[in-house]
Amino acid sequence: MQLLGLVLVAGRKGKPTARLRRDRELLVGSGLFANVWHISWHDFLVDTPLNELPSTGPDPAPAARRADPRTVVAQDIAAVGQGLRDAAVAVMSGDSGTTP
Repeated sequence: MQLLGLVLVAGRKGKPTARLRRDRELLVGSGLFANVWHISWHDFLVDTPLNELPSTGPDPAPAARRADPRTVVAQDIAAVGQGLRDAAVAVMSGDSGTTP
């Protein structure tokens, strides 16, 4: 088993509490994770059934700034997917310098 990194997902709208920010910085700054990805809050993720969410391939085209979330994967989510793919490829190719 190989740990590729940490994905931080916003649990609600707005600014995180001071305690959550402190805990997040402790985790991120710990050096335990070679990669840390962030996913912002997206209203449509709460209300959309999983089978109706858009998907993307390994090399997604950049989405327009104001793309329809029902048809285009959000930029931050696509970036996490690409980052995970890149980290997995690095591990599989023996380049362990990018992951712990």
